[in-house]
Amino acid sequence: MSLRLKIQDEMLEKKVNSLISMRLKVAFGLSVFLLVLYLGYAFLLGAPDKISAAPVSGELSLIVMISILVVIFGVCVAGIYTWWANTKLEPELKKIREKLNAK
Repeated sequence: MSLRLKIQDEMLEKKVNSLISMRLKVAFGLSVFLLVLYLGYAFLLGAPDKISAAPVSGELSLIVMISILVVIFGVCVAGIYTWWANTKLEPELKKIREKLNAK
């Protein structure tokens, strides 16, 4: 194996490792956000009825509104991760695959 190929392999390995690190940071951050949201929701479920059943708007109670928001935020977080993976991560992985197939 020539020195040039070895250096290219090391560069590709560093690039792959940085992409893995970036993916883990994004996934971990979004997961922590959802965990905090779900724990807050669980604590609200255990709250006294005066708090959780308090009307917010007409017949809409606080717990129903928070339940709807938890579902919406969960879908939004999944959408954010999918968008990020498709626009940032996948193009870089495609470049790496092309370099590997060119060898």
